[in-house]
Amino acid sequence: MVIIALSDSRLHGAEFEDFPRLSEKPHFDMFVERLAGQSGLGVANLEKLLRPLAANELLYFRDDDHWNERGHAAVADILGRFLKSRHIINSDRKAL
Repeated sequence: MVIIALSDSRLHGAEFEDFPRLSEKPHFDMFVERLAGQSGLGVANLEKLLRPLAANELLYFRDDDHWNERGHAAVADILGRFLKSRHIINSDRKAL
């Protein structure tokens, strides 16, 4: 399985004043997704999954390129649901 985790710039860059304009399409992510598919690997593209949340809240630290607490929680939830939907992890297990 391949997880594509987008950068803070790709997700929130347009919201900051004087931020350089990025390409419309994430070409590298698309390349990785295509290679994974050709190799028979499943892909969780976090850009597509995080964008709706990022429209309403900041998922990265303001002065850093790492996920903040909310970003980590969102990614954990998304990946948990993704893995359960593909029966990679058992959804009947109880949380610790």
